[in-house]
Amino acid sequence: SDHAATEAAMHLTHRWAERSLRARGDSPQALFGIVQGACHRDLRLRSAEFLRRLPFDGLAIGGLAVGETHAERYAY
Repeated sequence: SDHAATEAAMHLTHRWAERSLRARGDSPQALFGIVQGACHRDLRLRSAEFLRRLPFDGLAIGGLAVGETHAERYAY
């Protein structure tokens, strides 16, 4: 998707991440933040930076393996 649409989706996902942490309560289940940004390096970096400041148990890479080329998938 284009940069603007991807950025909007990233911000939506970040709001969901914050809501998920608030809703988590005292659950012992692990909760991971998912780095977004599709194949846009700047958005992936911004997403990772945003999520690393939140108290997730870990981070995962999202938004890949959905149609990008092999080279695009491994570029970042």
